[in-house]
Amino acid sequence: MQLSSSSSGSSLGAGSDAVIDEDFLYCEVCKSSFMKECEVHGPPLFIPDTPVPMGVADRARQTLPAGLEVRKSSIPDSGLGVFNNGETVPVGAHFGPYQGELVDREEASAYSWVISRSRQCEEYIDARNEKRANWMRYVNCARNEEEQNLVAFQYRGGILYRCCQPIKPGQELLVWYEEEYSKDHDFTLDFLRKKKCSDNEMKDTLLQVFSCSLCSLSYSSRIYLNNHMRRCHNEEFVRQQKIRKRFITAPSVGRVLLPRVISDDTSASTPQRNHMTAHSVGRVLQNSVLSSNTSSSTQE
Repeated sequence: MQLSSSSSGSSLGAGSDAVIDEDFLYCEVCKSSFMKECEVHGPPLFIPDTPVPMGVADRARQTLPAGLEVRKSSIPDSGLGVFNNGETVPVGAHFGPYQGELVDREEASAYSWVISRSRQCEEYIDARNEKRANWMRYVNCARNEEEQNLVAFQYRGGILYRCCQPIKPGQELLVWYEEEYSKDHDFTLDFLRKKKCSDNEMKDTLLQVFSCSLCSLSYSSRIYLNNHMRRCHNEEFVRQQKIRKRFITAPSVGRVLLPRVISDDTSASTPQRNHMTAHSVGRVLQNSVLSSNTSSSTQE
């Protein structure tokens, strides 16, 4: 995999009507923003696409950087995904920009990202057509914070993916967008999510709201809420994580460990997740009793 240091994404165009803060990058180690380079870690790393002319059949797959491959996703019913088949991708590495065709809101598909051209103007970059897109169309969304290793954000008129966790050989690349991007486009992102649900014939999917208990902000994903808690209420976030970890790892009566099946699954409604938990706990307890009975019978 080819890594290159750069202080500016040369393939990204910056308009005169650019959105505030769009020229800033973020250091995952220092947890701070910068323009040209991080004062501690220097210029950012950009991993370039393999050059392929527009209009070529299967262009999207051919643009994969060296070391990455497209194959069946590890996420059930998600089709294809992108995996690291080379060296570990370091934290802070950047991919992109996301390529596709500019379309209107009504034409935007589930392969779209929204881009702000100004405070009043939005455009949609749609990677549905593989001849006009790059490999980033195949990257699936993370289901929870633990498996997320890429952060999507707007930079100089395009969408980049920033590596927020080391991506080891064999791991799938999984993305979610940063908090600031979601604030700017929350209504539009909900629109695209609903369209994706419609495309997948899941029109009855309900969007959950995750509210911060320490302030008035609410988010459409637990990942957003966790990012907010970490940045704005870090002490409370650390305390809750410790409590959660102790609860998950603590053995119950008879040394039966309760399964962790719902903690980060935001795809199901609260009643549905509680229902799933009841069945899972019941199965574990039932198996424990059967195992105990079998052991007693053997001893007799």
